[in-house]
Amino acid sequence: MHDADDISNGSPAHELRIVRGLAAVLLAQAQDIAAAMADRLRAAIPELAQDRGGPLIAQTRDTCRANVGQVLRALARGEAVDDLTPPPEAIDCARSYVQRELSLAVLLRAYQVGQAYFLERWTGALAAQAQDDPGLAAALMASTAWVFAYVDKVCEQLVVEYGLARDRWTRTPEAVRAETARAVLAGTLRDEREASRLLGHELARRHHLAVVMWDAPGDPHPLDRTASELAASLGMGEPLVVRPGGSEMWAWLSGLQAPEFEPRVRLTSIDQPPGVRIAAGRLWAGIDGFRRSHAEARAAAAVAVLAGREAPAVTHYDDVELVSLLSTDLERARAFVAYELEGLARSDRASARLRETILVLLQEGMSNARAAQRLHVHSNTVAYRTARAQELLGRRLVDRRLQVAAALTLAETLGEVVLDSEGGGPT
Repeated sequence: MHDADDISNGSPAHELRIVRGLAAVLLAQAQDIAAAMADRLRAAIPELAQDRGGPLIAQTRDTCRANVGQVLRALARGEAVDDLTPPPEAIDCARSYVQRELSLAVLLRAYQVGQAYFLERWTGALAAQAQDDPGLAAALMASTAWVFAYVDKVCEQLVVEYGLARDRWTRTPEAVRAETARAVLAGTLRDEREASRLLGHELARRHHLAVVMWDAPGDPHPLDRTASELAASLGMGEPLVVRPGGSEMWAWLSGLQAPEFEPRVRLTSIDQPPGVRIAAGRLWAGIDGFRRSHAEARAAAAVAVLAGREAPAVTHYDDVELVSLLSTDLERARAFVAYELEGLARSDRASARLRETILVLLQEGMSNARAAQRLHVHSNTVAYRTARAQELLGRRLVDRRLQVAAALTLAETLGEVVLDSEGGGPT
């Protein structure tokens, strides 16, 4: 039987061959669709756009990935909406909104925006694949109705989960501590003595180093242990710990005296559990330092999440400050890299080798000998790679030295996030 006949008999979308076929095709693109959906959410929802903390970005991506994957798999397999439940990632995200003090309205708005984006991609793909099919218009209507029904069902259950989580969270001492910490960070609580009393952690006359930690699958306590180990390694007292939502932790390592050694070195030397990610700010004093170090730690965390596999286990703000500033607007950062690096803005291995060479060369004041020593290659190799890189750039390195160095730093830190993944690399 043809799809048009199926539709005329009132068949739902998951029973239509044209719909099942497209869903099977789009499954291969599910990761890209989810990533673009997460970007759309952050651009469209002020509460998400204002939150530069990396773990929330990661959680938003995970939730988009789970929902997009479930929708496409269900349609490809011919499963009805009634047979589906919210994926675990969606439930965890709804619960974390309570701790993050994000309202239920923001959660529901996220699903509205996500639904609109998915249908935008879906209808475009369906029209392109089945433009001559007489059942196209009806298939569009049926699949749109299916997606609306899915989102309605998921949101109905998430409203319940959100309410239960809120009731549990508001009764805990952790909620009071988190609310106080946010008031200090927002600048609405400026009295150091009162803030210290409410937090149970002295803020005045102390040096504070903030860290953000996240992702510790399979063990509920490694973040607490890691925070204590970090404080001990720096010679500081027991840290102040706040759980803002999800698998994320904020911690402040504080002491009367600044450490006599470089904190960044100690932070990277501890043996943290597998899966734990750490982002750290600089050491600052007093209540203003408490806020400033935390802002830096969250900015470093955002860079680490954007970098994904490219990021080290510990990301210090000192190391990514420039990238953090340049990647605030990710679309413009991508355009900047493409413009400045031209043919070097590829994600292949050969382009990465050329970028590494010329970045080191620029850092070494255009000295082939010093660059060769750092790269452990012959100076003639540096000269050859530089010549090849300049061919791909279409100009000399020194013509736009500052801009090229900034673009190379972005590419080195964020990798494929800002690079062109299409086309071949240099030969």
